[in-house]
Amino acid sequence: MLVGLNAQSDVRDAARTLLSYIATDVGANAAIIIGVQAPTAQVGDSLATLLRAAYSTAWECVGNENGERAPAGSLRLFYGPSARLRCMSARVVETNGHAIAAQLLVGR
Repeated sequence: MLVGLNAQSDVRDAARTLLSYIATDVGANAAIIIGVQAPTAQVGDSLATLLRAAYSTAWECVGNENGERAPAGSLRLFYGPSARLRCMSARVVETNGHAIAAQLLVGR
């Protein structure tokens, strides 16, 4: 699923709407991957904080052997639930939108 927020979006309302949609229209044991284009990195950080209880962010598994994390851009990749999906690796793809590619393992 791809979601875009504009500069006028209320982050709390956006998180609530997204979670409500998933709760009512997505199967209970479905694996979910959500790409969110936020207007700024700060909005992306706020959304990640609000969704943290339900979904992980691929930024958590981005890094190198020194444990450094990639800079947070405005594009975020969320996945879950943790019982169904696990992030094996992720990397930032150098684009204007700071795209991220992740290898996710889906449990059966």
